[in-house]
Amino acid sequence: MSVLRRYRAGARTMVLSARNAHGVEKDEDLLAIHKATRQRFQEGFSVEMERLKRLTEEFSTLDSLRAQASAIDRPAILESQRRLFEQSTSGWSTFAKLLVEDFDLLLSDLQNRIERAYQSDRFIMELNDAGVVYTNELQQKLDRITVEAANSEKEVRSAHEANSRALSEVSAVMKNTAEITNRLLYQGPFLSEAMGEFLDAKRTQLASDSSEPAYFEHRLQAFLEIVGDKRISAYNEADLTLFAGRLQFLPERHTVDPDWRGKTLVQAIEENRGRSKSRRARSLSFTTIKVGYVGKIKTCIRWLCANHQVRYPFEYGHTLIPKDARTPTVRLGLDSSQLNTLFKACVEHADTKRPEDVWLPLLAFLTGARLSELVNLQPHNIKRRHDVDVVDLTTQISDAKGTRNRPIKTSESLRLFALHHSLRDLGFIRWVDSLREAGHAYLFPDLHAAKRPTHAASKRFQRLFARLDMGGALVFHSLRHSYKDWMRSRQVPERTITLQAGHSLDGIALRYGSKLLRSDELHALASVELPPGLNLEVFRGAMPRPTVAASAFRRNIEGGSLSGGEAEPSGLVDSALRVPTSARKTSKLEPEIDVRALRRSLRLSQREFAKMFEIPCGSVRDWEQGRSKPGRTARALLLAIQMGRVPAVSQGAAVSEHSKMIAVNGEDRQSSDIGKTG
Repeated sequence: MSVLRRYRAGARTMVLSARNAHGVEKDEDLLAIHKATRQRFQEGFSVEMERLKRLTEEFSTLDSLRAQASAIDRPAILESQRRLFEQSTSGWSTFAKLLVEDFDLLLSDLQNRIERAYQSDRFIMELNDAGVVYTNELQQKLDRITVEAANSEKEVRSAHEANSRALSEVSAVMKNTAEITNRLLYQGPFLSEAMGEFLDAKRTQLASDSSEPAYFEHRLQAFLEIVGDKRISAYNEADLTLFAGRLQFLPERHTVDPDWRGKTLVQAIEENRGRSKSRRARSLSFTTIKVGYVGKIKTCIRWLCANHQVRYPFEYGHTLIPKDARTPTVRLGLDSSQLNTLFKACVEHADTKRPEDVWLPLLAFLTGARLSELVNLQPHNIKRRHDVDVVDLTTQISDAKGTRNRPIKTSESLRLFALHHSLRDLGFIRWVDSLREAGHAYLFPDLHAAKRPTHAASKRFQRLFARLDMGGALVFHSLRHSYKDWMRSRQVPERTITLQAGHSLDGIALRYGSKLLRSDELHALASVELPPGLNLEVFRGAMPRPTVAASAFRRNIEGGSLSGGEAEPSGLVDSALRVPTSARKTSKLEPEIDVRALRRSLRLSQREFAKMFEIPCGSVRDWEQGRSKPGRTARALLLAIQMGRVPAVSQGAAVSEHSKMIAVNGEDRQSSDIGKTG
């Protein structure tokens, strides 16, 4: 009410002041003054109402913000709305209405009290002072309201900016959460789509002629055929266990055996599984399944998971490989009696054999080297060091194809190893010098006419061991076991044996020192006493000659052919088996022989033909069906039969001798060995 009194006093002061200022005495003048005063206050009232309207709009804006704001920002917005509400309900509208009514009452009162308006100046001054005080208070209130409104606007703006920042942060968090969720749920590409990346990486890593990528591809195709195609991170240990369980019935020679030709891997597994145990084909061993199949699948998927940044599915699991899987064959060494039998077979008719058939078994036993290391030997690898003949495998291979890295099993394979003194005594070094003078790129160039020289040599000696009734646990690699047994029996230090054989040195202590054999070690290895009862004299004077001439071999290599040229056959057992030059030149390289037509012209079955000329029946069948082609010696025999120069008797001396050469050399299977990917 004090506010109303002050406004009424102010109104009266303004009317009386106006009257005193204008000297108005008549009612008409008072009405005019009243009218003017009323108009001024109505204008003020309009201004006040506009302010109320603006406050109402701000209130509505805050209400909209509150509906969209987060729980954190809503209290601040509610506080701002409360202040606006207090301002809008402060009674200004009611006061404005009362003020207009006061003015009406004032005009009627002034007509009755006009005479009292001329009271002393002191009363007027007091009223005037009261009006000034009131005006100042009102101005202060207005200023305070203006400041509060400005502060409120700043707070609203700050709240809006904070809300915008919060919304941006929430959006960023949601985006990151979505990306993390997608990454956690992503399991990589399908194996069939991604395996090409791994195979390309292996081809880049390995030598161009390496068969390792083909092995990986075969294993991956087998895995896809048995388990199925999934995303690389979606596989689990159960899939590997299923894979290993099915592989225990996979025939060991399913890629080369005619019985399984034309069948898919799963078909071969199911057919072999359905057979009785006595009729089942020899299946994969436990070690082959674990290392050669399951291990390679893990290697591929581990690389792909790292490349695509997804979880590796086999990190914590354990693959259950069936215990019923065939136990791996335990490789044994050869004793002196078995070595003598093998060496005697190697040097028999040495002049008609290829050098690898004569020298490789002896080199393997006397050096402990791997077959692949011996196959890739070149004449310049044989050196003299500290008065000892050694083989230097630390250099690259250089031939007509260019210079490239030596194919090795481990880094320790790049080494020097000693040649036993007996090799020089037996004439091996002299034979190497003759090859060097002739310009041969390799010690055993005939093997390098094959696509996979080491594989061809391995198969050839596997047949030789079988012919000598030394198959099963005894293979060419058994000569490496025999060497280590021989060295240990002569008390040679294990570290020396390890460096000679190219094995890794176990333990930090053994790794210290020279990684190559020292002078004293070379002399000790070269002069180790031979095993008792071992006869190496059978090799004395053996000088086998390569059938591939050095120049012809180079020309064929440079021209893109891997077959190699053939020199004139020499030293055949029977002159009737020699092939005339005109007959051998019917083709650009070698004559094509239709074995089936030749057999039918003699009106013989396959078995009768094989028995009559003492040729393995399996070889005849393979020749006729195109699975392999006759080798050099077998081709000479077939051409002689075709020309009628071999008598059709089952026990003919020449035919019998020639058939033995075919069996020993295994030439009838050479072309089938080339290109197998296993």
